[in-house]
Amino acid sequence: MHRRTRPLDNPELAVLAHRQSGVARRTKLADIGINRHHVRSQVEAQRWRTVGHMVVVLHTGPLSYVQRRWFAVVHAGPRPLVAGLTALEDLGLGGWADDDAHVLVPPGVHVPRLAGVVAHTTRHLHADDIGSRGGRRSITAARSALDAARWQGSSRRASGLILAVVQQRLVRPEELRACLDRLGRITHGSHIAAAIADSAGGADSFAEVEVGRLVVRAGLPRPRRQVVIETPDGPRRVDMVVDLQDGRLLVIEVDGLHHLTLEVRLADAVKDAAIIAGGGQVLRIPVSHCACRSRCFRTSSSRYAGRRTGALGRPARIESVSAVCAPR
Repeated sequence: MHRRTRPLDNPELAVLAHRQSGVARRTKLADIGINRHHVRSQVEAQRWRTVGHMVVVLHTGPLSYVQRRWFAVVHAGPRPLVAGLTALEDLGLGGWADDDAHVLVPPGVHVPRLAGVVAHTTRHLHADDIGSRGGRRSITAARSALDAARWQGSSRRASGLILAVVQQRLVRPEELRACLDRLGRITHGSHIAAAIADSAGGADSFAEVEVGRLVVRAGLPRPRRQVVIETPDGPRRVDMVVDLQDGRLLVIEVDGLHHLTLEVRLADAVKDAAIIAGGGQVLRIPVSHCACRSRCFRTSSSRYAGRRTGALGRPARIESVSAVCAPR
């Protein structure tokens, strides 16, 4: 007489647990012989736990990053796709953490509401937009970036996200443009298209885009972005360069919060000195002060653009724009 194999000794369960990092759907467990009675007994023995009506976690500890991803996929049903910020984070996007897991499901599929899972539907999904990562079906980087951008609450955040994915080299501007053409009209569409164009022009952040627009509004030529200029101390990469009518260069640096540290400030001072020694002017824009102070920017930029070299040929002294733009 053969001994009957217990359901929990089923090798298919071990395979499923390994493949999905210990997160399974009740229906999938039933397919391999683990019925609701077996699940209940494991939960009562505090070996497993359930989340919602359909998800079973095959342990009682906290969920890891990978398990949270599987949890969202398993909860969303048989054909979900990891999408939006969740897919981008899987690809390595930094600075845009989202506690919710975003999935894309076919139209008509009902996903029960559950904290931590956001289900989206779409009728416009091209075969080129579908891929896989970590054993989970997912949306490609370009489509995920556009979806995440159009799901943002403001056009500013939508534009910033587009610039971030390009700056972090998760996707190229031309890929975003082609995907946007397939999608057609979407929320924040005009701002997203403009951000794609800005990223193709070299903008690394939304702050740089805003400052670039302020430069033009101030009556100066359109700046060149992320360029290398020659100085007496060698080549230096700068955020923006405005070619002034008298042949001088106005270098504009957009400084994030890390520029407040002593080490970076010293490096900035050395860099500025090299640019000034080469006959250029330097205008530093602290993002925390000047992102939305257009009148102040026009005044300070015009002041620097109008300066001439001193009587001995030395460049005029450059004062900190943070002093010009500080609240009064």
